[in-house]
Amino acid sequence: MREISTLEYESVEWYFAGMCAATARLAAHSSPRVGAQAYEFWTTLAEDETERKTKNVFCKNYVERCKDDLIGLILRGLLMVEEDEEEEDWGHGLSAGCCL
Repeated sequence: MREISTLEYESVEWYFAGMCAATARLAAHSSPRVGAQAYEFWTTLAEDETERKTKNVFCKNYVERCKDDLIGLILRGLLMVEEDEEEEDWGHGLSAGCCL
């Protein structure tokens, strides 16, 4: 899913609402690996858009458009850290923190 944000950046606009809904569902998934993928999508998209802005390349500002919902998603992910989760486990909490 994270490759979509980079390889199909120009086309994301057509599927943006669906991708927001899908990543919100995935982020709430009980499996830490599944949840981590939702945050990876947003992290990759944010990195790509930051790089585009730095290089003065056209940017559609997807992250800016949904920042309020994205911040809520990230905060919920940070709260999903399991007590028995190892620090190096890429689950909800670590992936959400990286996205932040």
